[in-house]
Amino acid sequence: MTKFEPTKISSIKQVWEEEGFSFRKSLSQNFLIDQNIVDKILNAANVKNGDVILEIGPGSGALTLSMLKRGATVYAVEIDPISTRILTKHLSVYENFHLINQDILTTDLSFLTEGTKIISNLPYHITSPIIAKISAMHGIFNDIVLMVQKEMADRMLAVAPSKNRSSFSIFSEYYFDIKSLFIVKPGCFMPKPKVDSVIISLKSKENLPYNDPSDFFKMVRKAFSQKRKMISSTLKEQDIKKALASLGLDPNSRPEQLSLKSFIDLYDLLASS
Repeated sequence: MTKFEPTKISSIKQVWEEEGFSFRKSLSQNFLIDQNIVDKILNAANVKNGDVILEIGPGSGALTLSMLKRGATVYAVEIDPISTRILTKHLSVYENFHLINQDILTTDLSFLTEGTKIISNLPYHITSPIIAKISAMHGIFNDIVLMVQKEMADRMLAVAPSKNRSSFSIFSEYYFDIKSLFIVKPGCFMPKPKVDSVIISLKSKENLPYNDPSDFFKMVRKAFSQKRKMISSTLKEQDIKKALASLGLDPNSRPEQLSLKSFIDLYDLLASS
């Protein structure tokens, strides 16, 4: 059996050829092949013996193998059946490896316990719903280190005022303290993506403002539905200008100009009236 070295191009190409693997653009398959980047990611997440880690979309297994070698228990969720077969064939020698051949968006993760880490090169086309799923399990995940497209990182990290700010920026900031760690260039992947990627760190916040924030986020999404317009134009059912002024905010504010706290204060004021 071919030696499994997922960051060595000649090795992984031979494995793919043996198994009849071909890249599926629909699954955002851009596999990490740079061991230095792998090590930087695992060091950023302080991966050590005894850690329990959820990996979403392990792909060719570059992160997976290195985490297993460090003694971590890895639960890897992979939708591609051929990638699943390859990983099972080459990594099942590790007793601490558990592979789940499912769609992450429909996978039951209730078996995971508090303190689990998430370390993943996320499938770019479903990054937002994955973040939403993670946020719904607030308090379970201790440390989260993700690779995302730079455009997505810019949205998640955007602070007011910023043209990159969106309802997803508010959503991300509501649940997590987020930091940008470093950029990963296209040459670190096979095949090469057309854009840079960014490694981000997420820490779950404690003591969230609302037990059920669904109505709050409904207001935020509506405010951003026409983000270049003033909030008073999109939230027409109440006297938004008066509410903004009473909070010491510009009555002609656009949504991208408001901080998370300002949105919370505005929601609380409107709800109370």
